Amino acid sequence: MSVQRKKRDGSYHCHFRDYNGKQRAPSFGKGRTGKRKATEFDKQVKACKRMGLPLPDPKNPEATSVVEQQPSVASGQVLSPKRVHVATGPRESLYLDELAQKWINSLRAEGKGDSWLPYWVRILQDHILPELCTSEINALNQDDILAVMLPLTEGKRQSTRNRYMSYLKIMINFGVKHGYCSKNPLQHWQKAKEAPRHPEVTLDDVDAIYQHAAPHVQWALEVMSYTGARPGPSELFAMTWSNIDWSQRMLSYYASKVRKWVRIPLNDDFFMELAEKHELAKTPYIIEYNGKPVKSIKKAFANAVRRAGIEKRVCPYDIRHLFATNALNKGGDLKALSAFLSHSSTKMTADQYYMNMRGEMERMAQLLEGPAKRLAKAEQ
Repeated sequence: MSVQRKKRDGSYHCHFRDYNGKQRAPSFGKGRTGKRKATEFDKQVKACKRMGLPLPDPKNPEATSVVEQQPSVASGQVLSPKRVHVATGPRESLYLDELAQKWINSLRAEGKGDSWLPYWVRILQDHILPELCTSEINALNQDDILAVMLPLTEGKRQSTRNRYMSYLKIMINFGVKHGYCSKNPLQHWQKAKEAPRHPEVTLDDVDAIYQHAAPHVQWALEVMSYTGARPGPSELFAMTWSNIDWSQRMLSYYASKVRKWVRIPLNDDFFMELAEKHELAKTPYIIEYNGKPVKSIKKAFANAVRRAGIEKRVCPYDIRHLFATNALNKGGDLKALSAFLSHSSTKMTADQYYMNMRGEMERMAQLLEGPAKRLAKAEQ
């Protein structure tokens, strides 16, 4: 249950579920008056549910004026949300939206999910919860969830399908762990194998994008090209000037994906660029825009790609891939590259990028011999 303001028209709504498990969201108008009415109605609904009274009428909330009283602990009664005035014992499990709120609150309390949680909350509110919150979690099965998720993810990449389903599975596992439900309907679901994506972007493409990009995007491209950092709020845009050891010419940053600190040496040219930028910096962050930290360059990057006339599918993360392949093609050490990329192992780097080492592959190709060549050499 909560009071929310619709961006479309500015009206305030109170979202709650009635005793039949149906989601309702009556409107109370705009402005301070609408917010006050919605907030008061929200309190009335919560009080009625706690005391087992009929829910108030949104059109006439004053008709059910409730003075909330603390329930008697000694009574031991637990009121069922699907019935009124009948104590039938506790429910078998929470509803999905109730669990979602508890999970979200837990993540926020732990300081997790800042980068992806707001997006996932919108997906839950707009698409998933309206379809799946009418039954308790213990009553759901995998087919129920797939009936909602398959149309939602139609046309999306396999990585997106896997991510949505993984979030749901993790959320319900949280419920099982804390006793909010006894089983996870997705316990047997496994991620489908994702086809590896081979970026088509070239160094010439990056140069063209750079020439058409805004100054802060140009600087972000420069930093990525020398560090290989992941272009997101937890790595690239979290770098601060205090992360630089000026005397040792080293940069340290925390790679949140692998939960470890990365310490890399700075290229001489890049070090000079950093020193110049540091003199002009207005914030503690290495990448800034108009005196403020940057959290994303996706939109500005896409605009630069469009202005450069590049029709390929390109995203900021492709710069990281290009950083790796370019380093290997120039003879860079695989283990050193793995450290730059903050990979968990050198094997992971080799599996992903060794096929792009043109020099090594070409050298290998020249070492091969066929029967005709061997016979010709033997006759000589």
